[in-house]
Amino acid sequence: MSAVARLRFSFPEAPIFTRAQSRFEAQELMEAGATEIVVEFDELPRSAQALLLKVEEEKKVLLEDSVVINV
Repeated sequence: MSAVARLRFSFPEAPIFTRAQSRFEAQELMEAGATEIVVEFDELPRSAQALLLKVEEEKKVLLEDSVVINV
């Protein structure tokens, strides 16, 4: 928090991007002067979902590209 406050004091017009571990911490950072805040716990589900979709897409491509030979 103090780093954000010092940056805001020194550079009042500069955007400050930061990461918070909780929504409570995000609120404190916003009050200290942060411009944009990414909340880790909010990002995790989206990141995990995106990763799962990517893996499923790769599996689909592999299945489409494979050749089945009946013997």
